Amino acid sequence: MKKEQCQLLAERVVTITAAITAELMKADPATLDRRESSVVALRGTLRGIQMLLQELASASLAHRIFKRGDVGDKLTLFHQQLDTAIDVFHITENMRTEDALTLLLTAVKEGEDKRDILLANSLLRPVTTASYLARAPSSGCFSGTRKTLIDQIFTWFNENGSQVPQIFWLSGLGGTGKTSVAHTVCEKMHANGQLGASFFFSRDEADRRRVASIVPTLAFQLASVNSVYRRKLCDVLKAHPDAPSRAQQYQLKELLLDPLKEVPSLPPYLIILDALDECDKERAMEGGDLIPLILRELPNSGLNIKVLITSRPERSIKSMFNARGRGMKIYDTSALHDMDQSAVKEDIASYLTYHLQRIQIDRNITPPWPGDKVLNDLVTRAGLFFIFAATIVNFVADTYYSPQAQLQRLLYSGNTESRATYMQVDFIYLQVLRSSLEGRVDASELCARFRKVVGAIILLQDPLSISALADLLAHDEADLEGALNPLHSLLDIPSNHDEPIRIFHPSFRDFLLIQGRCQDSRFAVSEGRTHAQLALCCLKVMLRHLKRNICS
Repeated sequence: MKKEQCQLLAERVVTITAAITAELMKADPATLDRRESSVVALRGTLRGIQMLLQELASASLAHRIFKRGDVGDKLTLFHQQLDTAIDVFHITENMRTEDALTLLLTAVKEGEDKRDILLANSLLRPVTTASYLARAPSSGCFSGTRKTLIDQIFTWFNENGSQVPQIFWLSGLGGTGKTSVAHTVCEKMHANGQLGASFFFSRDEADRRRVASIVPTLAFQLASVNSVYRRKLCDVLKAHPDAPSRAQQYQLKELLLDPLKEVPSLPPYLIILDALDECDKERAMEGGDLIPLILRELPNSGLNIKVLITSRPERSIKSMFNARGRGMKIYDTSALHDMDQSAVKEDIASYLTYHLQRIQIDRNITPPWPGDKVLNDLVTRAGLFFIFAATIVNFVADTYYSPQAQLQRLLYSGNTESRATYMQVDFIYLQVLRSSLEGRVDASELCARFRKVVGAIILLQDPLSISALADLLAHDEADLEGALNPLHSLLDIPSNHDEPIRIFHPSFRDFLLIQGRCQDSRFAVSEGRTHAQLALCCLKVMLRHLKRNICS
């Protein structure tokens, strides 16, 4: 009987070993590494049992009779060990199959997510350059500055309750740092996973000022942040592919509010709209109906969404926020330029101190430079305008001139006692422009070239590169570059001639265009005359290049 049991166990071991070998030969090589550990464990048990069976078979008859009880116990133990090893193998393989299935399901989900994103992108056509993530990392506030205001915004965002406004309006004159504050808030919110979407308007780019692009762009960004909302949004787009091209009230409802309401346990998100005053107008309102719609619909939506809006204190924007009867509450700070002036001056002093010290080190200027007296004078001149401080730094750092000489030009020219709005900003702009003419006998010709070239830059619908601008104005590229070289502190002039030229700040455009701002008429730009010149240049380009069957 014991002999038959031994024989049966031996056959079972041989059969299982053969089956494993056959399956491994048929298996996909890609799965062998994954299955190696479980196969090795089972094979080890099989070899161990084979060796023990061989020992039993070789033992003497007297020894086997004497140990008969032990042999039976051992055979029972061997069967148990084999059963256990097989069970472990099955469990391990099943778990790995489940892991593989999980990976497969994840891949399928990622594929669906990718299809959803492609669908949203194709139908929404978002303006990717309007996002905070498209901006340079250095666009935010200088480290340690604007802390009180930024803390105030975060306190408002984190407050709950029906009495807490869902809209925060931050207004301020051009150059007071609104966009830098908005960028810094975006940066911190993005790090916390609480930035829903952002739109940084710019009158320099058609896409970033187009009213119809705002809601679709915000919807696309929110869909990138929240996958559940993305699926709900894609359901809408599949059912109504024309939704992104509908009127704003339908865009807001169908693309944002309704899909967001269907997201269970929606986390709190902040949406940021920066420089609303640079957005196109519809029905005499910046952004068209969007702001009145948000003011009316968001508080009644039940959504945990808040909106931060920055703008200049334009009359049309003020009237939107001051209107009553829409059931909205607004967190309206005092204007940025009217806030704690001592704190702003400390921030500007910190900014100037850091950057002027960097210039001193980089240009090997013997310290102390520029000195406390000079620094205090610059802070006084800057008033509440960060753009003044930034322009000073760019002007002094210009490698075409000595930093000491540039600073002397600023300190010993003009009236420092004037407190008129923008007076000191205009003064620094004028000093930069006048310094470009120093020692030139052809100043009149240079000013005419300035008005033509820079006038085109500030008034074009979309910014052009040096090469494209030279072609439009029928200028030599090298001559055009020469006209722009002294203006690096006012214009962003890429070294690559195929990248667009931009102004650093809209206040420079205002300085050149608004009558009475530019006190030197040689630099003032006539908007009407410049538009007429641009129209003529466009016609000339068309005459040069248009022909019958232009596409051949």
